[in-house]
Amino acid sequence: MGETLTFLPDLKLVHVRVDQDLNLGVLRRLAFQAHLTVRQLMSVDSRLISLVDLGAARVIPEDDLVEQAVTLQDRLGEHYPFYRRAIVAQDPALLAICRRFVELSRDRAVTSQVFNALPSALEWLELDPELAHSAPFNGQPREDSPCT
Repeated sequence: MGETLTFLPDLKLVHVRVDQDLNLGVLRRLAFQAHLTVRQLMSVDSRLISLVDLGAARVIPEDDLVEQAVTLQDRLGEHYPFYRRAIVAQDPALLAICRRFVELSRDRAVTSQVFNALPSALEWLELDPELAHSAPFNGQPREDSPCT
């Protein structure tokens, strides 16, 4: 049974059926052909990859695409499914957090402490989503957040 590879170029869904043994070469080729740019989502099932690039208005080089996505999924760990749902929901506050972590994931010098802030950010949003809309997420919970 195949999986569904979903692209959102200009927020229009395009579904591509792929074999179950999808490999990175196929993924790179499909991503490159779709010319993924800002606010365009590529997702395979949560086992493999989900990526949004909100950092710059450019086509993502195919090697960078795979490297960034795999790195991001690895660093997000158990919180990866929440990250993916946030992107699909197109919620501005959640996307702001996603944007920040995509940016941080490109910097290999970022320490694990920075990524440890993600659970706090997600708990903060779940407890009081309105707080998230009042200020951009900068990698640390706000002083008045329940997660400090």
